[in-house]
This record gives sequence, structure tokens and C-alpha cells, in this order.
Amino acid sequence: MSYGYFSNDPRLYVIPERLKNVGYVIPVLSPKGGVGKTVVSAALALTLSELGFKVGVLDLDLTNPSQHILFDVELREMPEEDRGVKPPEYFGVKLMSVAFYSRGNPLPLRGWEATNVIREVLAITLWDTLEYLVIDTPPGLTDPVLEILTLVKNPKPLIITTASQFSINALKTILTILKELNVRPVGVIENMSSKPSNDVKEICEKYEVRYLSNVPYDQTLNASLKLPEFQQTRFFTSMRDIATKIPEILT
Repeated sequence: MSYGYFSNDPRLYVIPERLKNVGYVIPVLSPKGGVGKTVVSAALALTLSELGFKVGVLDLDLTNPSQHILFDVELREMPEEDRGVKPPEYFGVKLMSVAFYSRGNPLPLRGWEATNVIREVLAITLWDTLEYLVIDTPPGLTDPVLEILTLVKNPKPLIITTASQFSINALKTILTILKELNVRPVGVIENMSSKPSNDVKEICEKYEVRYLSNVPYDQTLNASLKLPEFQQTRFFTSMRDIATKIPEILT
């Protein structure tokens, strides 16, 4: 199938309408997989909800959607549909996920197929009024991620990295591309690090992006990857301290 099909896609006109009552859209990006993007996304959304904001989480990680696991949601609980899909609310956060439709099965999608799914989910979801929409994206800066950044008006990406050399190299790439796209990140979080890494901080300084903080490795996290236990972890406490800064940064 040709990409020309998408140039006249009516969903391109629907998506801005679906998002018109959303204040800030925060796509959570990671230079590579395995750096904690999903748990950071959930912690950010839950903290913003604790602060009294209306918040939604959209799980568009086509490679491995996992927000439903963390929010302890059974996939048989399909969202209500009425001229669109109404995201159900769990723990004060509205949740929409591609996993509701993949039923937890793999999604072996190629270029245009991934684009199609991204557009479809964004076009059918009825968010109503939200102050923050957190998007859990696929790792890297792949076609689906670029599609999200293109379709969302004025995105405010939050980048998650680690101090490993692989992540650091990929972080440079992602910041370079975001600069070329004229997309300014909210900042960078260094996960699984007992102290700030000079390498990560220097990269942030070079690209004029906020280094928000480091988050120490939490050995107990894997045993507490469901709510409400997740909110009792040291990881969540560290993330709460960071997430409370986000509203001030964005305003």
C-alpha cells in the first residue's frame, strides 16, 4: 500500500477535534527499550492526578503495551463506545490502550500499518476535558513516534534515559532529531541511576534541555508493578518529587 493513501486521510481532521480540550500532551520517549518509560509514564500521570488535575494515559507502545498491567486492568473490560471510545478511569486516571484491541497479542506491524493504528486510536478516543494527556510511546524515534509528534499539536516530550553508553548515544540522536523538528522537550529523566551522570547532564546542557533528575534503581519495583502497590515503591516516591515540577515547567 502506498503512503499516498494517508495524505487524504479524514482522520487527520478528526484527531485535532478529539484533542481540542486537552491542555498539554506529554509523549514519554526513550532512546531505546528497557529504560523504564512505562513506569515513568504511569507515575507521572498518577502524580498529576494526585495534584488534582484531570489526567489521561494513552498507551501507544505498539511493541509492548503494558499500562493495563500496571493499572491492574483485565483486557476483557472493553471501553464503552458511543460515537467513539470513552476511556475508562482507574485510580483517578483515564486509560486508553492499544492492548484493549490486540487483547495482549503481538502486533507485528510494518511501516504504514503502524501509522494506521496510531491514527485510528487517536481518532476514535473521546477524551473530553483533560489538563494533561501522557502518551506511552514505542522505544526509539521510529515511524509511530514521529507520527505521534506530528499529529499532536505542540507536544511536550519527556525523555527517559539511563547512564549506559548505549542509551547515551541514542539520547544524542533523539535530541538532535527533536531539535530539527522544532519540538522542545519538557526535560530528561535519568532512570536507574544512584547519582546524576556527568555524561547525561553534559548532553542536556549541549542541547539546552532541562536535566530534571536522576531516579535511583529500586530493587523492589518488579515485585510491585501493579496498583496500588506501585504507589508505595521508592521508585514512585522519587518520581513523585520530579513529576510535581512538571506543571510549573509547562506554565
